[in-house]
Amino acid sequence: MRRTIALVLAAFGGCLSAPEATADLFTQRAAEWHQCIEREYLRAMRVFADKANSVEIAFSLCETEERALVSSMPSSRASWWMSQVKATIKQKTLARGTDVRGA
Repeated sequence: MRRTIALVLAAFGGCLSAPEATADLFTQRAAEWHQCIEREYLRAMRVFADKANSVEIAFSLCETEERALVSSMPSSRASWWMSQVKATIKQKTLARGTDVRGA
């Protein structure tokens, strides 16, 4: 999941044209959101062993980090960007064949 999130953030992050200070803030907040999603996904998988539900649980438990990330983006693209990122993360996570319950 770490690789999936990193790839998605890198791909979509390139769409954002922002001054360097804003880009640095975006990178920091993206890393925080990434860490939260990964941590909560692994916790949920240990309990539920269901990828789809675990991703949704992780998204909902990381709303604070998500709001911080969104606040560092140009408002005209934030909603679209986050919906695309979440959809891609979920799609790639569900496509993976590995079971992370033991992780």
